[in-house]
Amino acid sequence: MPLEGHWQRVHTPLRATTRREVRVVAIVAAVLAVAIVALLFAAFRGGSPEGASGCVRLTIPSSTGGATLNACGETAARWCRSMAGREDALARQAREHCLRAGYP
Repeated sequence: MPLEGHWQRVHTPLRATTRREVRVVAIVAAVLAVAIVALLFAAFRGGSPEGASGCVRLTIPSSTGGATLNACGETAARWCRSMAGREDALARQAREHCLRAGYP
């Protein structure tokens, strides 16, 4: 048998929420919203950036899933020359990026 006034007693707060508590909750919610927006922007902004002028940057398969190779300046030129004589998949991909970076 239901008790008279039981629902009201159970759902009545013990004390009123103060203005300070409301402000703290609002500030925490705002900070969380900004953090979520920043994370979403960082996650979906469009992949990895292209290499700078004179730099070669390519992603290749590796034992851990993928690796990014970066080389700039003389290191990039030397690496591109070493790829010129090869015919494997890495060399084909590297030649494409080397030509884009300005290395023959």
